[in-house]
Amino acid sequence: MIFIDALVGIVTRSVIRLQLATFSTTAFKVSTKVFIFFAFLAIDFNLAVSRATTIENPIIARTRITSVIINSKRYLSIFYNKLIILSIINLIFLKMQTTQQLYPLLEQVGRGQMGCVYNTHNNFVIKKLPLNERSNNELTILKYLSQFDDLENYISKYHTDYKDKNYLYIVMSKLSGRSLAYFKKHELSCQQYKDIAQHLIKGLSIIHSHGVIHRDIKLENIMIDQGMAKYIDFGLSCFIDDDDCLMLSRGTMHYISPEMITLYQSEEYPEDIVDKLIASDVWALGITLYYLVNRDLPFISNNQEELMEEILYKRIISISLCIEMNKIINLMLTKEYFNRPTTEKLIAMF
Repeated sequence: MIFIDALVGIVTRSVIRLQLATFSTTAFKVSTKVFIFFAFLAIDFNLAVSRATTIENPIIARTRITSVIINSKRYLSIFYNKLIILSIINLIFLKMQTTQQLYPLLEQVGRGQMGCVYNTHNNFVIKKLPLNERSNNELTILKYLSQFDDLENYISKYHTDYKDKNYLYIVMSKLSGRSLAYFKKHELSCQQYKDIAQHLIKGLSIIHSHGVIHRDIKLENIMIDQGMAKYIDFGLSCFIDDDDCLMLSRGTMHYISPEMITLYQSEEYPEDIVDKLIASDVWALGITLYYLVNRDLPFISNNQEELMEEILYKRIISISLCIEMNKIINLMLTKEYFNRPTTEKLIAMF
């Protein structure tokens, strides 16, 4: 019996070391088989001893068989308890697996100015970004917005994240469609344009209702996923009550509103800054929809000074074949932010 006790101890320690070394379910499966094997080995060992003694004395044999059964039950109980312990160890180590191991980078599926997007397991994607203030800001905003159920159909939701020395990896729900930039090259019906516009305006209204300004709305930052338009890239976003909101990058110049240009030029922080920030998102979405239906930007200069002059003073008129869309876009691109309709008023127009 001392031999069997020693054997159980050796196997137990070996399997636990194997668990510690591999952190894998494979090790657990192997350890299970090993324990079952040695459990039956213990039974066979006892039975063999019993058979050897039955020849000499039947009474002793019966006593020995009774002892074998008791010892076999004891060893099986020991093995069972060891398996429970190893199961617990296995679950703990599975939880301790790093997020990077659970969500590795697979094939690259997209690239932007700030980073790349990769497929990973379980219908998620990973956005790989340089580790800096902008990427940390995007992580903060995305985690915050993803807690709201009413944004389920309007953003790519945050799942988890991890970091290394140089990069931030944000694991998000996978969007199976294309960016809106693709559709400006492929003409849609007037109703399809209206559906996209209505969905985006409603989504923007909900984002604003949760106290967030997007600040970088453009074709490339909107995805069409299963027929629904969703906002992505919250790297320049900020909370409405954040005093440092204007300290972030200005976004894409062709989409910046007249009031933001004036604000940047004056370098002041006016009392109506919140109204201007909200109205600027409406302007940027108006530029985006103009670009989509007219297939060109309303401001085409590549010179920054000339571009700002155009944004401030050039009159914009959408002349697409979709008359209803033209009316909405032209209202969204009203120069004076206080005369620009809110998202709530725009929703009521559909």
